Amino acid sequence: MLDMPAYRALAHARVPRGGWSKIEAAMGKTADHLARYLRLLLLPDEALDLADRNDLTEKHLRPVTEITDEPTQIRIVGLTVELELASAEVDWLCEQSDLDEAERILRARRASAGESAAPRAKFSPDQVLFTRVASLARLTRSVRKGVGDPAQVLANRYLAERGDAAEHELRDLIDVLQGALTAVTKSGSVTDTGPEKSENDEPVQTDDRDG
Repeated sequence: MLDMPAYRALAHARVPRGGWSKIEAAMGKTADHLARYLRLLLLPDEALDLADRNDLTEKHLRPVTEITDEPTQIRIVGLTVELELASAEVDWLCEQSDLDEAERILRARRASAGESAAPRAKFSPDQVLFTRVASLARLTRSVRKGVGDPAQVLANRYLAERGDAAEHELRDLIDVLQGALTAVTKSGSVTDTGPEKSENDEPVQTDDRDG
């Protein structure tokens, strides 16, 4: 099973000639897109943990990867979370030579707009779980159109990246999905027309920041 230093080594590794075309076909993403995500692995652990827990996008973190000072990277990611910065604001922040003054300006903007400078509310675990499973379903359809067998693609990737833990982790995921399918079936929500919407139904809240 790979640890974070091993993952970071992947960001420095050279892809063999012709390798990117195979990766693009398997992942359904361009080499440039995948390279940007690989660069995120070079961020400090604290910055990556903050970004993951608060669902920051690659677009938010992209300019941070251009900074070489780790404490500055951590500080900028922390401010991004606390002040709910848009990606354009993060880009501007990363270009400033005086970070203290830049932070003062951003806080003043928030105050003048009547916005709270308190940390933004995190997505609830159930929202994050649903969003990621739904995204996985969409990606599965995309892979099926590209290389034909998303199950084999996933198996190969899991074995390569998770090693002996692959089977256990996949079984856990299968148990969750099978349980969810059983619950949905028993609830009678699977119909030709879909479930009726009650007056108490609320739309799922999504992150409307750009990225």
